[in-house]
Amino acid sequence: MSSYSSLLVDVGGTNMRYAYANKKGISEENILSNISDQNINKTLSNLLSNPKIKNAVIAAAGPRLGNRIEMTNRKVIIDADLLGRKFELANSQVLNDWEAVGYAIDEMKLKKTMDRLGWNLEKK
Repeated sequence: MSSYSSLLVDVGGTNMRYAYANKKGISEENILSNISDQNINKTLSNLLSNPKIKNAVIAAAGPRLGNRIEMTNRKVIIDADLLGRKFELANSQVLNDWEAVGYAIDEMKLKKTMDRLGWNLEKK
């Protein structure tokens, strides 16, 4: 995608996944394997330094306090407000990883997904 405005990131225990998005959709999905704790914020900074990026959503494991997560499975703190100011982003948001899953499910065809998983939401 030659023109994008948003960076989507999932920082996991082993890998960092990221993609770019705009109104047309998501593209350029990437996985960085075995990224060290010391390099996570440096890598985020490198990705956000692209002038095409105006928005960022970063998901990570840990409790979200305000717009900041101290990861439970790494010695890393991700502060989306700080990153937003540093890179002059229009919007920057950090989400707990399961919070991000919840938003994704809302966007999916929930009934079809539940049927595929064998869950019947109407049964009690």
